[in-house]
Amino acid sequence: MTPEDITRVTPALSSSGGTALGWWRVKDTPLAAHAQILRGSAQLLALDEVARDAALSDLCALLNSAGVTPLLFKGWAAARSYPQGWLRPYGDFDLLVGEGEFAAARAALVAAATRYRGNDFGLPMGPHGHCGVDLHARLERCYATKNAALFARARAMAVCGGHLMIPSPEDHLRLCAIHLFRHGGWRPLWLCDIAAMTENAGADFDWELCLGRQRATAQWTAAAVMLAHRLLGARIDHLPAVVRGQQVPGWIEATVLRYWRNPHGEYVLPPRSGSVLAPVATIRRHWPDPVAATIRSGGAPSHGPRLLWQVARCAFTLASGVRQRFRPI
Repeated sequence: MTPEDITRVTPALSSSGGTALGWWRVKDTPLAAHAQILRGSAQLLALDEVARDAALSDLCALLNSAGVTPLLFKGWAAARSYPQGWLRPYGDFDLLVGEGEFAAARAALVAAATRYRGNDFGLPMGPHGHCGVDLHARLERCYATKNAALFARARAMAVCGGHLMIPSPEDHLRLCAIHLFRHGGWRPLWLCDIAAMTENAGADFDWELCLGRQRATAQWTAAAVMLAHRLLGARIDHLPAVVRGQQVPGWIEATVLRYWRNPHGEYVLPPRSGSVLAPVATIRRHWPDPVAATIRSGGAPSHGPRLLWQVARCAFTLASGVRQRFRPI
């Protein structure tokens, strides 16, 4: 890289949460003198990690006192795969609780929240901020993994003020891979998570368990690993042949790289409601990318055109919106 490259990529790193990783890459090279924006951002992220760790302690104490032991996944849990936690910033805490604990967990969060909507909460974090909490009762519908199996294989962790669980490495890699593709792979950090988890997979890592029994889920999980190898250079020499042999169709890589040209959170915002008076504009707002359309409709990452998957997914989304609008109150 050159100093000009640093200047060119800094805005994209800033908008996608990758400034700390950018600084980590160049901090011990002559390019460090030209990356002071990345350095300053990394320092702020390191300070933010301290505040979020304190917020997590408070969150665990709150839920533990209500008799709930949460399972954290993505974000904070994914950061455990990095050399330093602040290399992997995150916006909220994704919590899974047992179905029998959901009511108690939600009541405790409602009582402590500064704001909430549905099962998304904002809890105080210092004098000037808040931490987000996304509460889940089940993941099976979106992630093809039953709660009982996740909790049975989860690993217990102690934090200052309480205790929690994180998924097993095998379950977590699969969850993060499916999440990556369900959102079209728009955020580079999500693929960095896959790369970090893959490189941390030791000899005791159970790839058969990770891939799962459903063929499409196994293919998507392996495709995420191989995409991390192709785009990020993740090592795969220690992986089994069933993973290394997974093909990554060109339409997946093209979709991800198209998002990466301008990675920002607007991609995950729900589209505005449409109007029958402007059908073209409505379809355009709800038109899914080929990756999200295929995986959300139950398809596999195979070669071939994706138009039919996109049409089907768009029709489903529009029909769901109509039913929601006219549902009796």
